[in-house]
Amino acid sequence: MPNGAKLSQQPLGGILPLDLVLFENQLPFCVLEELFNIVFPPNRRDDGINFPKLASWFFSITFDLERPKHDLDNVSVKHFTDLLRFLLLQGAPPEEMELVFYATDVLSYSAKELQEFGVKLKASKSKSPLDIKFSGLVLELPKILVTDLVTEAFFFYMIAFEQIHCRQTSYISSYALVLSRLINTKEDVDVLVDNKIVHSFITNTEVAPSFRIMVKNVGLAVLLPEHVDIFKSLNKFCENET
Repeated sequence: MPNGAKLSQQPLGGILPLDLVLFENQLPFCVLEELFNIVFPPNRRDDGINFPKLASWFFSITFDLERPKHDLDNVSVKHFTDLLRFLLLQGAPPEEMELVFYATDVLSYSAKELQEFGVKLKASKSKSPLDIKFSGLVLELPKILVTDLVTEAFFFYMIAFEQIHCRQTSYISSYALVLSRLINTKEDVDVLVDNKIVHSFITNTEVAPSFRIMVKNVGLAVLLPEHVDIFKSLNKFCENET
């Protein structure tokens, strides 16, 4: 947990949810589910209530995620960090991607620069990091709640998990890299806040350094091909405008 963290910057429920999803704190989900079933036997609880549904509801409310649109009865996750990633991705089936180093295909322009070139930045109705689109000069990005602690939970923990277990389905790592390319300065954050893409509980000046730190140890090889295509299209558009 960052030094000097303030309770006002923490998600619903204080620091407990962050401890629950801390990667190094994890216990196997199946063990927790079995303990839950021992303490609350199926014949002594309301119909339809089980551990995956309860845990999903808790994390969805706590971290301001969309409620799951899929059946949770057969959710297969390793632990709470994996469940949080599952919820953020809306249970999208992981499709392995080719690991290629995209050194020449990163985005060359920040959010403020894109806006100056005529790109309109728009908040998506979805909160899923998979929903990034560029069409008709409109770059559509999911809304993101930024606080020092929640941002850490979303990215540090899940990036660590992906780097160890999901290198070829590194959806969250790729999303974090996209944001780190868009956000270089306070002015870039101002643009994203003004367009209702970023809702921040820390100062706009603090946001850019936090994203740079988050992706410090993430290689460009984890970029989704779809995100690389968007980078190429944005670079090409801005270069043609110069």
